[in-house]
Amino acid sequence: MLLCADSGKSYSIDLLAAIHILARAWEQVKATIIHRCFHHAGFQVQEAVPHEEKSPADADIEAVLSEVVPSAPFTLQDYESIDENVRTCHEETVEEMIAEVQNEDQPSSSDCDDNIASALVPPDRSAKEAVELLKHYFEHEA
Repeated sequence: MLLCADSGKSYSIDLLAAIHILARAWEQVKATIIHRCFHHAGFQVQEAVPHEEKSPADADIEAVLSEVVPSAPFTLQDYESIDENVRTCHEETVEEMIAEVQNEDQPSSSDCDDNIASALVPPDRSAKEAVELLKHYFEHEA
């Protein structure tokens, strides 16, 4: 490509050739180059932090709760699980699902209207005759 550009010759490349050039270039990239690029961008390998059973933040929350409401009749665990039994969405019963499906199978009045309208569609021959009649009408009216 560079030789063609330097000598003024035209060089065309199709999509397949571009994909091959790109794949060849990617194969030549070493892992150390990618590692250095990430390091230069500020990404560094971090050590894994072991998961603690009870973090200091949880102890702080319990201390704050006991200070704010010293005579609270509930614990932090009670407070966290207070809304576990609250329904957040509608749960259909099996009977409701069956009724909904059965209602979908029955044609509605608009479906019946569509069936009637499709039954009244004239055959092609009648449509062609109607077009010819309209064409003849407009030719004589003009």
